[in-house]
Amino acid sequence: MTTPIFLPQARLEALVDSGVLELDGDTLVLAGGRARYRVLEAVRVLSEEVSKGDVQGLVGTVQLRHRLVEELGGELLGTSLLVGDSAFEVVAGVLAEPDGEMTGTPGEGDPHTWRAARSSKPPRI
Repeated sequence: MTTPIFLPQARLEALVDSGVLELDGDTLVLAGGRARYRVLEAVRVLSEEVSKGDVQGLVGTVQLRHRLVEELGGELLGTSLLVGDSAFEVVAGVLAEPDGEMTGTPGEGDPHTWRAARSSKPPRI
């Protein structure tokens, strides 16, 4: 089982600008094509801002944008998320999950190479 990782938008843009990652639609590709990651829009919920309480238990979690908007009726406005009477501070980014095989074996050349099982399942959060 692979664990998805959250990349804040600013970090993602820096990695793309520096050539470490390439963004191709909903896929991130590690330089040289050694690894591919399927990405989905997500936010990290940092804090509840209005003191109405975190009824949904969102603070401290990474949530898919689709879930927040479609299922919870939330609205994302910059670094804010509004859900019902609650307002949260968020960091926008993507949730990335290894997609397919990565080249090499652990310890061969680049210490960050490894193999991941191909999965068509959406990331668990």
